[in-house]
Amino acid sequence: MSWHQRKEIIVPALVSVVIAILLVVLPMNWIVMLSCWVVLAICIVYLIIILLDHKLLRILILIVSIILISIEGFYRVQDQWFKDHPQKQIMVPPMPQLPTVSGTPAVEPAEKPPKVKSQPKQPTTEKQEILPVGKESTELPNLEKIFKDDFPNVMKHSLGAEVNTPFGIVKIIEQEYMDFNSKSKFLGFYIPFCSHPYDICEFLAGECENIMKSMEQVKVTGGMVTDSAQTSSDNLIFSGRVYIYYEDDLSLQQLADLERLYKSKGLSVIFRGHAYMALKWFGNKK
Repeated sequence: MSWHQRKEIIVPALVSVVIAILLVVLPMNWIVMLSCWVVLAICIVYLIIILLDHKLLRILILIVSIILISIEGFYRVQDQWFKDHPQKQIMVPPMPQLPTVSGTPAVEPAEKPPKVKSQPKQPTTEKQEILPVGKESTELPNLEKIFKDDFPNVMKHSLGAEVNTPFGIVKIIEQEYMDFNSKSKFLGFYIPFCSHPYDICEFLAGECENIMKSMEQVKVTGGMVTDSAQTSSDNLIFSGRVYIYYEDDLSLQQLADLERLYKSKGLSVIFRGHAYMALKWFGNKK
């Protein structure tokens, strides 16, 4: 076999191998993936036509190969298209008009109960359980509760949202943090247990600006009680900080990829998962 004949086989074979490796290893959008599948199909059909001399066998293998490549390519490209174009539906519950907040909100005193003439205590035989000194609960805290309790010194505004993914609808919590002392604000998200936390984190990277605009519809003011003037939420500047509390596991490679993605959009993201929850638990025990 001459070099020219070998080159007709080796070149499309190498192209097929390289494209197959790229489809498995390299993340790509649906347009690039579709182009790779088309080139891969052309190379395989070309190799079958060159290598097989028997006409009937060649036609049979061509039909089977085209069917298999078309089915596999269709489902892979469709799955990638849904990942690139997730649909988000935000359900905003009706909210009452918020009053102006000045420092610590005042608490109305409760009505005093009527005085009741005390009765002498009767002896009781019930045993009262006395807990040993230093005994604490060993139950792990809930990550959603930690998400809601963190940053107790800033004002928070939360919304429930639904993210529509190819794997189903996932209900998340969006939260805006307003620090009137530093005149800044930032965002937080809670992602419950689901099979695809990476896709949701990737989707939220492009939605932070829209979410912040929807949060700005609620106007509040705040500041220290001793301040001569209060600060409006319209004057707070988005710092670009984003906190994501997630229940599922994310690999180190996924976390690194997400950090690069958020950084490319001018955001600074911090992820808090079960390791952070355990750290809070040990910190509370000390």
